[in-house]
Amino acid sequence: MLVLLLALLVYVVLDGYDLGIGALTLLERDPARNRGRVELVGNVWDGNESWLILVAIGLMAGFPAAYATALPGLYCLSA
Repeated sequence: MLVLLLALLVYVVLDGYDLGIGALTLLERDPARNRGRVELVGNVWDGNESWLILVAIGLMAGFPAAYATALPGLYCLSA
């Protein structure tokens, strides 16, 4: 459980600027500024998502019932 929580904490801390840029694009109406912000973090955006994979695998290994309940519901949200 501690490894899972630590992985989630590291993801949030390291992905902070990505999350902030994503929130700013919701508020900004100028498409050129939004495009510039996305291009700023575009090089490292996918690399930080590896923490999500680590959390999902930790959840599957440590809590298979929670994994079986949560992940299919999250798949439906992303489609």
